[in-house]
Amino acid sequence: MTTKKKEQAKVVSQEQLADGIFSMWIQTEAAGSARPGQFISMYTNDGSKLLPRPISICEIDKEGGKLRVVYRVTGEKPEQKNFHR
Repeated sequence: MTTKKKEQAKVVSQEQLADGIFSMWIQTEAAGSARPGQFISMYTNDGSKLLPRPISICEIDKEGGKLRVVYRVTGEKPEQKNFHR
């Protein structure tokens, strides 16, 4: 059984892979125990949801303590979001 927990994480990089498709690497303690296919929810510092639904982890760098998610943007443009680095 997986336990939910909250933690501060840092967006390390974000790049556009294709029109509306983005890759984001996140520095987080959770990388040590995470597995591809698990889901994360991301929120901004003000508590608003960064991405509107849980996102599947697609790659893990356990040594670097990072997770990678790939997502598609619909509606609001990514430059309108405040990604903290």
